[in-house]
Amino acid sequence: MLFCRVAAAEDWSLAQAVQRGIQVQASLQSAQALARSAADTAQASQADRLPQLSLRAGSIWTESRNGQPIFAAANGQREVIGQAVLTAPLYAPQLSALAKLAKDQSAVAKSQTQSVRLQVATTLSNAWYAVLLAQNTSALWQRVLAQDRLLYHDTRDQFRSGATARLNLVQTQLLLLQARSARAQAQEALGSVRRNLRLQLQLPAGSPVQLAPTSTLLAAPAPLPQLWQEASQRQPLLQVAQAQLHAARAQVAVQRASLAPNIDVQAAYGLDSTQVPRPQSLGWQAGITLNLPLFGFGRRHDRIAAAQEQLAALRSARRALLLQIQTRINTDYGVYQQESTRLQQDRHSLAAARAVYHMTRAGFRAGALNALNLAQADQAWVQARLALIRAQIRAQMAATQLALDVGKLP
Repeated sequence: MLFCRVAAAEDWSLAQAVQRGIQVQASLQSAQALARSAADTAQASQADRLPQLSLRAGSIWTESRNGQPIFAAANGQREVIGQAVLTAPLYAPQLSALAKLAKDQSAVAKSQTQSVRLQVATTLSNAWYAVLLAQNTSALWQRVLAQDRLLYHDTRDQFRSGATARLNLVQTQLLLLQARSARAQAQEALGSVRRNLRLQLQLPAGSPVQLAPTSTLLAAPAPLPQLWQEASQRQPLLQVAQAQLHAARAQVAVQRASLAPNIDVQAAYGLDSTQVPRPQSLGWQAGITLNLPLFGFGRRHDRIAAAQEQLAALRSARRALLLQIQTRINTDYGVYQQESTRLQQDRHSLAAARAVYHMTRAGFRAGALNALNLAQADQAWVQARLALIRAQIRAQMAATQLALDVGKLP
């Protein structure tokens, strides 16, 4: 069984560790910044479809001979321009398509943020369970060491009184040394995985990293078809793929809109005169501009074809991704069932090993069995307890991984 203790202020549950990682991981912060950038770009693309107000001002001097400007397009020797200009797209299908494309690309960046968040949760979950396994293993060896120390002291007292052979004393001393070595190794492993979790949580060096007590009860996952259905709706990778499909369709619309005409309307108020500026020179100016593409040597049609092929590739990629996710869920579901079955078997094995050990120890104290028999029973009981700890944590990890496969945070 997993060892529980009183929770302290620095204890970390799995949910708390994942939440902390989501807040501090640089990879997620980078994805969030890119998502905000894409959202700003989408807003700017929407603004391109709105009227634009600008100020146009200038003064132009033109070389002249005999009072006539030499430059053919000049209106006079000097031209003064000062206008407030309002320009608005009257019919601009490509601008509309570009705005839609920017919006879809913003949705892609947002979905990618969710995908990175799930990756961070997976990394933190693995680190957290590694600490949980090492923490419970170290606690087990601490208990085994205390048990073997007591056994050694009892055997030493019996040896001094002549009630047992020296072989029994040496054998119990060997058990004590083995337990002490195993505890030291377990503590080193615990320190290593704690340092890794501390790094993932971005905690200061030396900060205590303890895990909160965790329940050993496992909630049975939903049936496999239901998990597939939930994944198709919640899995961020599929959401990214779907958003990329929308963006690809928008890209096709952008290329097709390049064949359509564009109509702009412009209104200006101010002056554009060759005379000395006067208040009476101020006036209105309005115009409509038509831009109709006629021939581009097939460039636009080729770009449309390329965008359509990209769309087809993304459709196939999404189907392949869906199959990959379903396969992963199926595999992890099988792992969960195997670990659950192994957990039940290890519980029965532990009960049998415990009974054998206590009977063997009673026989050893009565002088009917020697220390070698006790050592074998002791090792079998220790291994059974270690196997149960590993089985419990593997089963919990499998359940957590299933949730992550579907797209849920722990």
